[in-house]
Amino acid sequence: DAWPFDAAAFDMVVIDDTRDAFATVAALPQLLSHALHSLRAGGRIEVVTPITSAHPQFDHTQALARAGFQPVRLLAESGKLRFIEGLKRG
Repeated sequence: DAWPFDAAAFDMVVIDDTRDAFATVAALPQLLSHALHSLRAGGRIEVVTPITSAHPQFDHTQALARAGFQPVRLLAESGKLRFIEGLKRG
């Protein structure tokens, strides 16, 4: 798969999962791998997701950690949204 962004091209990647579809993306590991590759060292990813999910078994923090983001943490919950952050060590 072609990825349109160079390595270390961004300080931050934001994934909008407010439609609660993250858990159903078949190529999720590849997507997160590309996102990690596109971040500079010390860059971060933020996933915005609903607090109440149709996929309660899916753990966003584990998905980010498996992709290589470390550390991963719940950044905040506000209204109906949850904000999860992962860092690219470097």
